[in-house]
Amino acid sequence: MDETRDLLRRTAELAADFVDSLDTRPVFPRASVDELRHALGGPLPDGPTDPQDVVEQLAAAAQSLKGQSGRLSTAMGSFRVVA
Repeated sequence: MDETRDLLRRTAELAADFVDSLDTRPVFPRASVDELRHALGGPLPDGPTDPQDVVEQLAAAAQSLKGQSGRLSTAMGSFRVVA
């Protein structure tokens, strides 16, 4: 259970860092799908991977885009598009 708590704590820290950075990020994603694929790219592992390693790798890949985030930068849980 301690490993799960550690993983959830680290994931919460990364999420809090993201929320803290919202004032400096563009709202709409600037990275293309190809740029996101490249940052997250590579083959999947042949076997199980430590969950904390997965979280760290995803965070590092997102950070490597340096302002070109492919994520929508919002603190809202959801949003609505009105046409």
